[in-house]
Amino acid sequence: MGHHKTFNDETHIPASVIKRAQMVALICAVLGLGASFGGYFMSEDTHVVEQAHANHHEGAAHVKTDAHAKTDAHAKTDAHVKTDAHAKTDAPAHEGSLKKQFLFSWLTAFVFFTTLCLGGLFFTILHHLVRASWSTSFRRIAENMAMNFPIMAFCAAILALLGFGEVFHWTHIDPEADPFFKVKEPYLNTGFFAIRAVFFFAIWIAMTLFFRSNSVKQDQTDGGEEAEKLNYKMRTLAPLSMLTFALTLTFFAFDWLMSLDPHWFSTMFGVYIFAGTVVALFATLIVATLWLEGNGVLKNTITIGNFHDAGKLMFGFIVFWTYITFCQYYLIWYANIPEETGWYLHRMQGGWENIGLFIAVGHFILPFWVIMSRHTKRNRTVLGVAAAWMLIMHFIDLYFVVMPTYHHHLHFHWMDLTTFIGIGGLFILGFLHWSSKDAIVAHKDPQLVASMEYDNV
Repeated sequence: MGHHKTFNDETHIPASVIKRAQMVALICAVLGLGASFGGYFMSEDTHVVEQAHANHHEGAAHVKTDAHAKTDAHAKTDAHVKTDAHAKTDAPAHEGSLKKQFLFSWLTAFVFFTTLCLGGLFFTILHHLVRASWSTSFRRIAENMAMNFPIMAFCAAILALLGFGEVFHWTHIDPEADPFFKVKEPYLNTGFFAIRAVFFFAIWIAMTLFFRSNSVKQDQTDGGEEAEKLNYKMRTLAPLSMLTFALTLTFFAFDWLMSLDPHWFSTMFGVYIFAGTVVALFATLIVATLWLEGNGVLKNTITIGNFHDAGKLMFGFIVFWTYITFCQYYLIWYANIPEETGWYLHRMQGGWENIGLFIAVGHFILPFWVIMSRHTKRNRTVLGVAAAWMLIMHFIDLYFVVMPTYHHHLHFHWMDLTTFIGIGGLFILGFLHWSSKDAIVAHKDPQLVASMEYDNV
């Protein structure tokens, strides 16, 4: 253990820092959302490329000569076969409307930032469940991340109102005509889906408010017996909260991601999303804490030992994510059941296989090599770059889950960026709002001194 430290007085983020960050986040939100919604509402859903091709063929027909009529007719037949086959395979990538692109891009960004909120809630519950001490310095940051659930609920409502049926095509399936879907129809229907979505966000918001409100109450105590009673109160509810969290996250992943392909299923999918969520959590904690330190906040509170442990846990869940991802793929590949293999087969062609290989390298091999060493986890710069990289990879991983449902061939769109920036701006604004209301660290928690003295040797 290190020597005893005196807790510094920099428990609040300076107002000037908050205002500057809020201005940047507001600009991002306005520009991102403005561009995204502008593209959605200005789209006329016309297949411009298809019409251009038709005009081109019509113009070409006028200049044909009799001498080449037979040859051209044969060529035209072949061309139509090729065009029709290509249209079937790649229609969304080339002829899809801006409206539908907006919906899929919005879903990807919405799920990404919802997982950050879920990560913050998971960290908070786990801290109390295991009665950790080293994580006390990080706890309020995680609590503030989780307080963004209302914003994410709003984003979910936007998707539901603007085009739920456009994204989830099971809303148009006739159970009587599809025996395979008929088994799932009692669960996978619009009414029950909406009830579950409302319940998920309601229970997440309730748990977050419980833990954060009691955490803030500690700041008003003298850090003695009353503060310890509040810790005990939160520890008492932690086991039930963790069980509730595990179930709701799993079914959230089933509903909003796995049901994009209603004929595919994997019992490991919830754990797969959970693993990526926790990687993103620790990456966000590291990036946010480094930003705070750079602005003179908590410089004497967050120790190198705290960073080391955050880096170790991020590293550990990177390995866990890899294990779950490989096991899910391997079991489906080995069983070779058509209903299961179709999901992977779709992502192993049309250019998506390149994204899959990139994820394998970027989400495992590269970070495994970079942050495996103790020295890199104790180097703030290297750890910060690695954490930022893992956030990028988490988004690409979710993109790989969502977008092949719409684009049969690899296809990037500017709305992927604008929706991410827009929702990201809202997320940061929410985080800054809660970070400015109260101290950025639970400075009256009796375990904070142990957290400040902690060093992983």
